[in-house]
Amino acid sequence: MVCELHFAEEAIRRNTEVYDEKTGMKNDVPLKICRLQKFAVPTLFPNCPKYISKSPNPVRECLEQRRQRIENEHIQRSIQESKKE
Repeated sequence: MVCELHFAEEAIRRNTEVYDEKTGMKNDVPLKICRLQKFAVPTLFPNCPKYISKSPNPVRECLEQRRQRIENEHIQRSIQESKKE
């Protein structure tokens, strides 16, 4: 488990949107326990050297995008090697 101190503020969700059936409006309601945004990555490490912590919270690459990127890199590498021969 990692506490909220290790995440940038934009990675933490403190409110949720709730639909009120009586008024037909959506309201922001504070959460009792804060939640992380999807794909949040811990980037802040207090009491550690500054080079370890990063200010912006990077978005993790989804599995399908990662597979596609790696496949494209392999194809490009194969093309480059075939041109050398």
